[in-house]
Amino acid sequence: KAEQAKAHLELTEKFEAHVVVATTADESQKAALDVAKVELTQTHVTALAAHKAEATKNHEELTQKVDSHVAMAVEQHKALTEKFDTHVVYAKRTSDSHQLALQEAY
Repeated sequence: KAEQAKAHLELTEKFEAHVVVATTADESQKAALDVAKVELTQTHVTALAAHKAEATKNHEELTQKVDSHVAMAVEQHKALTEKFDTHVVYAKRTSDSHQLALQEAY
């Protein structure tokens, strides 16, 4: 029985040592995982900020292009309207002139 008690004590000590090693390894892994999570979060936040800045810049450039095209279209519309109005006035004068000529002819 003494040998059994001694063997049991040795096994218990070995088991306890393994528990300590396993617990330490588990805590170490948890700490490493926490560090990795923080690093990943920081990388993600940095990438999102860069993406947002790029998207904002692209949006501003597109807005400027659209504004420029709208301004150009408005100017072209004004020019075409002036030409059209000129043609309408010319057509009216020509029509009036023809009417007068017809009245004189009869």
